[in-house]
Amino acid sequence: SHWETDTLTPQEVGSRMAEFAIGSLTGMADLNKHTTIPGTLPTLGFHLSVKWRYVVALISCIVGVHCFLVGLIVFIARPVAIPGDSNLVTARLLQGMVEKIGEKGGLLEGKEIADAIQREVSGSATGRGTVGYGFRDGKDGLVLEVGEGMVRRKELPGGRFPEGVYA
Repeated sequence: SHWETDTLTPQEVGSRMAEFAIGSLTGMADLNKHTTIPGTLPTLGFHLSVKWRYVVALISCIVGVHCFLVGLIVFIARPVAIPGDSNLVTARLLQGMVEKIGEKGGLLEGKEIADAIQREVSGSATGRGTVGYGFRDGKDGLVLEVGEGMVRRKELPGGRFPEGVYA
């Protein structure tokens, strides 16, 4: 083909590119409509006519569809599934107990946190001196938590937590 460049030197490739550009301009000059205005030199130009009602309608549709899709995504993403063994669940479960040791527990590791919590519970007047995993009745239903004086699973009939929706 005339336009293949595999065996050409850089100068020959440049010459072909120039030939193509000039040919493209010549083709467009022949195809464009010529408009001559009396009293001026003839020039080629374009007149852009914008139908604004279509532009406004198009932009309105784009904005409307985007708003609808964002609303749909927010609605679908409301219920977030959190795996039962995630760090978020563990942190939420232990939040009430860790608050008792205050800021001094910020740099403690797992075993040290457990010992500090046990010391706090043993010294409290309301606790049985032990920390357990159990449930309590909350305003939104049954709540599983770690705390002192909890009704533990092994103390329940059948060793099972009651049926229900846990908040």
